[in-house]
Amino acid sequence: MKLPAVDINNSGVVTTLRVTAKPGTGKTLVDIEGLLFWADTQQSIRVARQVAANITGVDINKYDLIYSIKAQASLIGGPSAGSALTIATIAALEGKKPSEAVMMTGTINHDGTIGPVSEILEKAKAAKQAGASMLLVPLLQSKDIIYEQQSTAKTMETQNSAQRKPAPKKLMSARNQE
Repeated sequence: MKLPAVDINNSGVVTTLRVTAKPGTGKTLVDIEGLLFWADTQQSIRVARQVAANITGVDINKYDLIYSIKAQASLIGGPSAGSALTIATIAALEGKKPSEAVMMTGTINHDGTIGPVSEILEKAKAAKQAGASMLLVPLLQSKDIIYEQQSTAKTMETQNSAQRKPAPKKLMSARNQE
């Protein structure tokens, strides 16, 4: 499963996630060779594992889950892969494969709801560049406003004044990225 992410330079990148479920004793194993991995991402894996078990009704103590993450970055952090981790875990437990054409971003909550994330625009650009036909985002986050600095100048009688302020440049929809 491909996931949109943001690298240390705030550029959108695509990472690859593979989850494998094998009969076992309930271990959670993470293969992150060459990556620095943040604690919040580890917590997202724990929550994804439990939510997937609740949704599928599978006794996860009878399976070892192996999470393999490969990225074109040296640092992976943040909880925004939580929803994708959950879907990939459900797919592994049910012997299914997620669609390659769909990417998603969103945190995962203990009750299975999906929470908000940041940097949607960068993730959407990376998803499109990687060939995704759809990017699923948390509820109410399908639009981003881009701000740019605008300067205005006024002449009032004998005095000039100038002002700079952020102004919305364009309303972007995650559905209609350029």
